[in-house]
Amino acid sequence: MIRSSAETERDQVFAANVPIRYLIVQMNESVLGAAMTNALDRSFEAIDSKGASGAQLASCPAGRDLQALVFQINNCPIQGPERELYLCGKAMQLVALAISSCSTKAGDADNRLAARDVERIRKARDLLVASVREPPSLDALAQQVGLNVRKLSAGFRQVYGASVFGFLQEYRLEQAYKLISTGEMSVSEAAFHVGYGAAHFATIFRKRFGVSPSSLR
Repeated sequence: MIRSSAETERDQVFAANVPIRYLIVQMNESVLGAAMTNALDRSFEAIDSKGASGAQLASCPAGRDLQALVFQINNCPIQGPERELYLCGKAMQLVALAISSCSTKAGDADNRLAARDVERIRKARDLLVASVREPPSLDALAQQVGLNVRKLSAGFRQVYGASVFGFLQEYRLEQAYKLISTGEMSVSEAAFHVGYGAAHFATIFRKRFGVSPSSLR
């Protein structure tokens, strides 16, 4: 999240050969109201994120709810003039969650993970994604990355904003949504691809997205 009262420039450096996906929402802070602006002030002050030329940057992990909103915006199911209304509503939700994430980070500033533990948690995430159809148990995953279960679980929430298997379920459902909505796979094929039985898949898909998977075909 970036705050600025004037035009500013900032360079971003990313790892080579790593795909980057991002969504930008620009908003005049005056629409947020005094209470939300004060929350922002406290968050940025606690994170100590002042940059050059008065710009401020707060970097926080994108939790499951925030990632889901980005996915819904990028895959908007509505066409026509009402599409803009849908996207505006989702954008407001995304901003609220981003502010909440930064506020939580400010409150947890004293509980930061060691860099090596963050790398292990990222490795755990990669292992889950690579074995999405048949993921390891929590004990096995912790052993593979060299952490105990408690530290892996707590650290995963800090880095990804969700429990280990909460993250996995969200990832599975998002992948299935994409495969079905683009016509790449049938509902049953997508369910199998991400590790679900067809009947159970339809239930949790409808609960997550508010529509049945077959309605996307």
